[in-house]
Amino acid sequence: PISRARKLRTLGLFMLGLVAATSPARAELSARDKADVARVQAYVNSITTMKAQFMQRGPNGGVARGTFYLSRPNRLRIEFKPPVKMLIVATPIWLIVYDKELQEPQYLPLNSTPAGMLTKKNINLTGEFTVLDVRRENRWLEMTIVQTKSPSRGRMTLRLDTEPELKLIGWTVVDGQGLPTAVSLSDVETGLDLPKKLFLFISPKIEPNYNR
Repeated sequence: PISRARKLRTLGLFMLGLVAATSPARAELSARDKADVARVQAYVNSITTMKAQFMQRGPNGGVARGTFYLSRPNRLRIEFKPPVKMLIVATPIWLIVYDKELQEPQYLPLNSTPAGMLTKKNINLTGEFTVLDVRRENRWLEMTIVQTKSPSRGRMTLRLDTEPELKLIGWTVVDGQGLPTAVSLSDVETGLDLPKKLFLFISPKIEPNYNR
């Protein structure tokens, strides 16, 4: 039988940094880079809720699609479309990866993954997190971020559209072997009234306090 770890990798579920990444080098940021860091920080911190469709391409070339929900702080839900039978839910403490076929959840400390960065109430890109580099191409902006004290926990590159205003359109996570998993967002909506029950994980194998 396929092990859980191998199955997760096969399905490309490392989009949120479920494994440690190698520590990358940091480039010297220019004045323009620092201005863009401030813009991105203000933009991300302005997001309260988000809903989007996503397409994920894993390091093995596999493609998965589904719906991404975010409610800051500390709430996230990723629903994969068939044939992938997986669900990812973030609570204030846990990132829960649930195998619907096996009815078996796996719990990861939320703040040990880049998902913890996405769900924080406020992101500090010059303190708790460090921007390694900033890249631009036409209207697109890319920014690679790590946790300042624990850069090996995961590396995430945010992709944003800058016209007519900043909008998150995806990210790439690199695993410990240097293999990238890219996620692209479409039909992005923000400021929605998302029901709280959307971010609850209910399973016979989970204690009630995991949802707190």
